[in-house]
Amino acid sequence: MEMRAYLATCTLLDSKGRGQAISLTAIPEACSVGDYPLRDVVNCPYVMATANHQDMMGLAIDYLGFAPVITGLSLRWTFPSSAGPDKVQSFHRDCEVGSIKLMVYLTDVDANAGPHTFARGTHLDRMPVRLRNHSDDEVRGEHVEMLGPAGTTFVIDTRGLHKGSMPRERPRLMLGVQYSLLPCPLFDYETVPYTGPAELLHYVNRLMVAA
Repeated sequence: MEMRAYLATCTLLDSKGRGQAISLTAIPEACSVGDYPLRDVVNCPYVMATANHQDMMGLAIDYLGFAPVITGLSLRWTFPSSAGPDKVQSFHRDCEVGSIKLMVYLTDVDANAGPHTFARGTHLDRMPVRLRNHSDDEVRGEHVEMLGPAGTTFVIDTRGLHKGSMPRERPRLMLGVQYSLLPCPLFDYETVPYTGPAELLHYVNRLMVAA
């Protein structure tokens, strides 16, 4: 896969530790999540073309009712780890106002490889004043696990309770693209140069790509 070949030349960072560089051939036992820097995500083949595809933008506009901004963009590994689940590996809602997220598996994902899990119907709940993480026991109803081979693609409403399950046997690599009305208040945005072939609308990509 062209994307995986490109990423093999890039630095992977232990994003939930001290941000140190790590190697896919020697993942520290305590490392549960690794992220590629934004400059490598933006310039990875097909990422920006996928994020800006007319069908995806049309879906976002139809569902949200406005032209969104890309407020989150990641290529993230999750690993089996002795450290226990990270915060994103327990049920939570995202804080962005009016937001959906595109997710694309870049590795095969079964029940042992940390599938994304969504609590069906919770996107219809009234948003709480304060957001927090929830244990599995607190989340009632049906939990939908997204399973599939590399290339499996789906979109969630981030108001709903969701999590990336902790991998038990095999790591998972996933592309995530978040579309929102407003920037996430938890992020310090810093744009990076883009050298790829996709034609990008400045408004949609203004938090990710330098003008």
